[in-house]
Amino acid sequence: MLVKQREELVLREIDDAIKTARTSLQRVTATREATEYARAALEAEEKKLAGGTSTSFVVLQLQTDLATAP
Repeated sequence: MLVKQREELVLREIDDAIKTARTSLQRVTATREATEYARAALEAEEKKLAGGTSTSFVVLQLQTDLATAP
């Protein structure tokens, strides 16, 4: 009986570890996507600023967003 309990415990621990790894991977992927979006938004706004259709305030705000992206 003790062996069976240990086996079940180990299987639960493995299952928990797999779930944790999947969640961590999803978090990393979401963070990477957020950073890429912030970078693209900043680049687009810098082009608008160069063309005279944006303000330095908006560019600075997007720079801050990129710097503090998760």
